[in-house]
Amino acid sequence: MRVDRISRFPSRPPTVGADHLRQLWPGSADKLARDTRTLMQSLWYQASFGALLETARPSAQEITTRQRGFRMATSVGGVLTGRGADFLIIDDPLKPDEAVSDIKRAHVNEWYDGTLVSRLNDKERGCVIIIMQRLHEDDLVGHLLEREPWEVLSFPAIAERDESFEIRTAFGSYTHQRRVGDLLHPERESQETIDSLRRTLGEYHFAGQYQQSPRPLGGGMVKEAWFRTYTSESLPKNFERIIQSWDTASKATELADYSVCTTWGATEDDHYYLLDVFRAKLEYPDLKRMVRELHTRWKPRTILIEDRASGIQLIQDLRHDGLSAVTPISRRPRRSCACWRRRQPSNRASCICPRPHRGAPTISAS
Repeated sequence: MRVDRISRFPSRPPTVGADHLRQLWPGSADKLARDTRTLMQSLWYQASFGALLETARPSAQEITTRQRGFRMATSVGGVLTGRGADFLIIDDPLKPDEAVSDIKRAHVNEWYDGTLVSRLNDKERGCVIIIMQRLHEDDLVGHLLEREPWEVLSFPAIAERDESFEIRTAFGSYTHQRRVGDLLHPERESQETIDSLRRTLGEYHFAGQYQQSPRPLGGGMVKEAWFRTYTSESLPKNFERIIQSWDTASKATELADYSVCTTWGATEDDHYYLLDVFRAKLEYPDLKRMVRELHTRWKPRTILIEDRASGIQLIQDLRHDGLSAVTPISRRPRRSCACWRRRQPSNRASCICPRPHRGAPTISAS
């Protein structure tokens, strides 16, 4: 809650508000709460608004005014049972590296739906403010916009359309114009700086964090333009090497994931042709048999098996056949970002897939 808001509405019954402050470092909710307390205890603040605090030594986590309003700070998942507010402010509920996790996003969205929004004292006139950079199509902002209308104030780093903003101040009003391609604050982030950030972050993260558009045209981490199709006539006769990559599941139950093997033909100029896709739910003995069978059929130089789930045992059982284990160093979406970022924007490598027959499923950007 802004300090001037507390000054203007010190007795907002029964509470002034509950801040939800979870920044990109631990303990930030406490830090911002202490800053608010320090500001309200300063001499110039009290000279302007009076001594509003109930006690001389208020708690940082919950600041109470003499008129019984309060400002409270908590974090995602924090306990709010029995508490109500007139203003709810949510500040950066997700870290960028958490946004790629379905579980982390669902945790934030469910906490808002099931706990936070019900804390408004007056559902008709209460106020919810969300301040965040866009990180994913299904982050909290995307989750809410999918269900109901919100008033959105968005300032992309590079203007994507002509815009006009009416600015009202104590000295009058004026209109600020932005044209397509205009930078938001060129004095702080020049075109050269923006271009450098774009290369460093990659298109996916730049589109979300800087353009507030988490799904850029043509795809984010994986772009449709990177995929080409081939026919039987255009398929090379020989490949520099054949590679198989396995993503194995733990069990063959109805709710379990599929075990998938893709077979690729790599050319000397670094193009990869998708030759075969195997996908099935298999118990471990059948999985091991299928690995051997596909190896015999395609004779790959390398078989890649991630050392997780059933892949751990599979590597141990088949290591003498020349299999190579892939050890993940981070979660899969982050590995994808790192891999594709190295290929942008000038690397000429591409993935070439069979041209689908009529009615076949197609590739969509993600």
